[in-house]
Amino acid sequence: MATLINQSGMFGSGSSVAMNGSTFQVGLQGGSLKSVGSGLPAGVSVSGNAIAIKQAGAVLDGYDLRGYSVTVQANGVTIKNSLLNATGYHTITQTAGASGLVVEFNTFDGQKANGTINGDMVMSETVATIRNNEFFNLPADGVNTAGGLIEHNYFSGASYQSGAHADAISIHRTVAPVTIRGNYIDFIKPSDAAQGTNAAIKIVSHFGAITDVTVDGNVLLGG
Repeated sequence: MATLINQSGMFGSGSSVAMNGSTFQVGLQGGSLKSVGSGLPAGVSVSGNAIAIKQAGAVLDGYDLRGYSVTVQANGVTIKNSLLNATGYHTITQTAGASGLVVEFNTFDGQKANGTINGDMVMSETVATIRNNEFFNLPADGVNTAGGLIEHNYFSGASYQSGAHADAISIHRTVAPVTIRGNYIDFIKPSDAAQGTNAAIKIVSHFGAITDVTVDGNVLLGG
């Protein structure tokens, strides 16, 4: 039903997932990846292993972002066709003062990391669109958002971080409607993970009220 990216050749043309009568692409879609050191768009800065995006409408397209965490502090930012791993507490964070983040066609390789604590690969405190990405070998959680769309993503393998309470998709509060649809989530415990996974999709109020969440057409294994 689904084809993983060949982990020995992540710079290839990406993978496709066939489910519910349709096929969609996930992960990197080919092309050479730029290094952070080769230059970043206007309004995007780097300090150590932290990248900050403060320019509305900025686009990070085709970067090797392994070893960096990204904080989005402006509206309408897009991060696409890039390679990321589990760096920082959240690999990509959209702060409460920003909205409209689009995260698409990226490969998130958690590398089975069991070291520095990583909470979420993508964390948004407001509205975000997270689509056509591939998440695999995660230390802990995949996606956590408070509004927007989570669609056509592929998740496989998590809970490599000791003590993790790994969820593929989490909703802890909402500030806008959330739609979770057409995702393929293989959350069966990997044989080499530190412990079992938790939920494929978790909707539990931890930080505020939850309203208007739609879950439709997902394939869920385990969790």
